[in-house]
Amino acid sequence: MAYRANNNNNNNNNNNNNSKSRRSLLKHCLLTSAAFLPFPSSGASPEAIGSAERLCRQKGNCLETRNLDGALGFNWGGADRCDARDPKCRTNGRLEDGEVVDMTVPVYKSACFKTVTLIVTIDRSPSTLKLGLYKDVDPNLIKQFLDISTDGLSTTSKLLFEEGYGETSSPVLLSTGELTEVDAKSQLLTFGVKSQGQSYAKKFNMSKPPEEYVPQERPRPLERVPGGSDEIKERVGKGLVYVSELGLGYLNNPTTPDDAAFSSLFEISGWGPFKPGKELVPIGQVVGEESMETLYRLCNLPVNKRIKGIVGGSNGRPLVNVRIEDVKVE
Repeated sequence: MAYRANNNNNNNNNNNNNSKSRRSLLKHCLLTSAAFLPFPSSGASPEAIGSAERLCRQKGNCLETRNLDGALGFNWGGADRCDARDPKCRTNGRLEDGEVVDMTVPVYKSACFKTVTLIVTIDRSPSTLKLGLYKDVDPNLIKQFLDISTDGLSTTSKLLFEEGYGETSSPVLLSTGELTEVDAKSQLLTFGVKSQGQSYAKKFNMSKPPEEYVPQERPRPLERVPGGSDEIKERVGKGLVYVSELGLGYLNNPTTPDDAAFSSLFEISGWGPFKPGKELVPIGQVVGEESMETLYRLCNLPVNKRIKGIVGGSNGRPLVNVRIEDVKVE
């Protein structure tokens, strides 16, 4: 019995020593890595940071206290942040101070044959976002985008649009959409119709959709058109409008309920290092200097913090509502 007790004590001592060694090694790695992280300089633009981020920066222990947002320069803290409604308020909580950004309209090889102008409100302030659609991409993708921009996209029987049928529905309209997500790190915007049912209820001044309401299902996935332009599909740059090669409604997870199937209709790239996946196809681009300025503002909107401790914390729903109020096709 005595031998076993001594053996257990030895094992416990070894385990404690190993744990201390691991903790020391981890601490050393974190402190060493801190030297390579970019901290804001004293001459940086005015900051509006949370108390936790401010404290760890003053003490220089953001990594030791696991405050990764503070270490990487993303600032949180509610009222301590800059006002999200301020056009100069950026995703990281700081105010813009004399940034020089290239607002030149990108020039790509494809010609635009249609323009879709979105009138968006940023915290109720209207702005213009004009999109030019390419004529040398899959015509089925263009047709779907034009449908949703005009009379609406529908997959159910049109009898559901009439009264007295027992069930009711409505086509999916881009004019009921909104900016659903901002990824400031890769400078990518996602637009869509968050809830078909809520859009229907809002149209008829209801608190919620009626029980007989039926949302539109996704259309059947499109087949890739042979001989399509590989140059267009591999194109990257700012101001490009991307959709899934399978059609509208396929940017979401396939298990997403029909009501939210179109919450990610299309994406627009900004100035960041965005690399589209194989399933994305650029069908157009932002056109006009005014629209480029709107794009820049949207790409840098402050967002809701998702999960504490996630590195960056730079993507999520914008703190201010961005809604599509009107759509014009020319």
